[in-house]
Amino acid sequence: MNATVKVELSGSLFDARAPKALRDAASGALREMVEEGESFLMETLRPAPAGVYISGESTGNYRRNVSSRTQGMTAVISDGGVVYGAWLEGISSRNAASRFKGHASFRRAGQHVARLSKKIAEKYIFLAVRKLNM
Repeated sequence: MNATVKVELSGSLFDARAPKALRDAASGALREMVEEGESFLMETLRPAPAGVYISGESTGNYRRNVSSRTQGMTAVISDGGVVYGAWLEGISSRNAASRFKGHASFRRAGQHVARLSKKIAEKYIFLAVRKLNM
């Protein structure tokens, strides 16, 4: 006994539009996650009246050095290599020798983005599927 099965895939999910729509969705989600992380850092590093994160006359120098860079599907938020950045974060060997344990701003920003990432990704995937179903 011989049996033949033929499966034909068609529709917007299987034509040339799907890969581009999914790439655009991933790119949009990544961009929003980076913006969310950078926004969280800007708020966290905002000069406080007591001079937290800054020295002297509230110049906000460290905050000015925080920036993001996106290349393809990779994004990085950095302090631009500021010499005292590791100390402020609390990951420098100097933190062990002092009472100051760091602010962990970048770690907390990463945790913040991780909490929001599923919601952000779902929003962009929903938009991509909606676009493909038009």
